Amino acid sequence: MKLKAVKSLGQSFLVHQATADRLVAELELRKDETVIEIGSGKGVLTEKLVSQTGQIIAIEIDPRLANFLRNKFVGAQNLTIINRDFLQISLSDFQNVKIIGNLPFNITTAILEKLLAHTPYWTKAVLTVQREFAQRLLARPGSRSYGILSVLCNYYCPAQRLFNIPARYFKPTPKVTSTAIALEPRAVELLPFSIFFPLVRNAFMPQPRKLLLNNLAANLKLSKKNISKIFIDSGLTINIRPEDLTAEQFAQLTKTLISSGDNY
Repeated sequence: MKLKAVKSLGQSFLVHQATADRLVAELELRKDETVIEIGSGKGVLTEKLVSQTGQIIAIEIDPRLANFLRNKFVGAQNLTIINRDFLQISLSDFQNVKIIGNLPFNITTAILEKLLAHTPYWTKAVLTVQREFAQRLLARPGSRSYGILSVLCNYYCPAQRLFNIPARYFKPTPKVTSTAIALEPRAVELLPFSIFFPLVRNAFMPQPRKLLLNNLAANLKLSKKNISKIFIDSGLTINIRPEDLTAEQFAQLTKTLISSGDNY
């Protein structure tokens, strides 16, 4: 059966078997583990997974591909195929799962934010993303690529660059190079995503290169005098820019805001 990629779903199927082997190997699977596969496509990763681990939950939004996978893996007792959008799946229904996926470029940010918001429920993720996106996740303070996702990823689950994947290894061939990354949640208690994310977002919006003081005063509806005091209590100078703060400094700023009584 010839299944054409749907452009609106950002479909581009990995067809290089050796790369599929490398991606699955990076998960470091045991026979008793459960893996969630995001966007199973035509099953090139699924085929590797069914022989290497206990349970696979294959999430595929395209009903054509979901039916294709059911026929292809009809005898695989450890495979569950779910025809739904991964963004609508409740990760809190799982415990200690590993995650793998070739992420559609158009919803990569939304998927990553979902994973960051649910780090207690998964232990490792191996993802294929656009190379420029990976550079944002790996960016350090002070660099031009450093932004909201850099801070969030570094705080909750620092990214490790694994290897680049040439465009020719996908069909249809995208116009960009992809990068495989690994994410592992930090094994410490952290601020809830629902509290930390708004602060980081407000710090960089609307102008990421603007003074942090000005962005926060405007977005949090607080006076610059109050923000200045919070900066001092957090060990920050008033002329610092959001791109200059580490994830730990953002966390300390968030905690100081919470304890300041300014209704953050």
